[in-house]
Amino acid sequence: MSTPNGHLTWTGTNLKANRLHSKVSLVTGSGSGIGRAIAILFAREGAKVVVVDLVRSGGEETVRFIEELGGTACFVKADVSRENEVAEMARKAVKRYGRLDILVNSAGTLKGLPCNTEELAEEDWEKIIAVNLKGAFLCAKHLIRQMKKQGNGAIINVASEASRFGLARWQAYCASKGGLVALTKSLALELAPTIRVNSISPGTTRTPLSLPTLRTKEERQWFIGDRIPLKRMAEPSEIAPAALWLASDEASFITGADLAVDGGTCASGPGRVK
Repeated sequence: MSTPNGHLTWTGTNLKANRLHSKVSLVTGSGSGIGRAIAILFAREGAKVVVVDLVRSGGEETVRFIEELGGTACFVKADVSRENEVAEMARKAVKRYGRLDILVNSAGTLKGLPCNTEELAEEDWEKIIAVNLKGAFLCAKHLIRQMKKQGNGAIINVASEASRFGLARWQAYCASKGGLVALTKSLALELAPTIRVNSISPGTTRTPLSLPTLRTKEERQWFIGDRIPLKRMAEPSEIAPAALWLASDEASFITGADLAVDGGTCASGPGRVK
């Protein structure tokens, strides 16, 4: 299956095994890219999905894709970096479906990057940290209350290969994603045994967020050809099954883990952007 905008291609159409039957999931940043792929796959696996995004058109499009597949979803517009909006998002989600089993923190930004440190605007640094790191904290803060009330739940944070090593001129992104993995481990210890908390670290993935950052032929060659052992970008649909597995009962004894989905990059070392 591919979407009209070309940013989602399913490499396997026989994945459905009803792994998330009767569960309710909330996926932030699911108006496009990896978040959208996760939301659609969760719906295919039987979950009701709360699609959360700052861009209404993208979020509503994701809902339409899910409904065309016979799934159930609703859209909630929210800026995850603002606590009042996150609190309202949580209230609407629980009111709509009566429970919340899975939270996926996929919202992210690359505002101003790549950029030399001396040229990076303070407001861009703050925006990246606010969305990529604080947003995950705020969503957990306001949704774990429902999970605790139910007596179970799972949180999956979408980190990045950039959490595992440095990338020149990506300092704010590396800091935000490194912090997200650390937050994952801390929450896993705090919330066990009731709520499992894990993260996934995708490699370079073909999304509307990442593609504009590969501005030159040399950057594209380095990111795709020279750095990744599998010699290509990931598609969002190749990242989503990792989130599905961690959300499912098949990963019932896993918490505090970070799963690399990066084509082997972390096994070989990242090199550096020239």
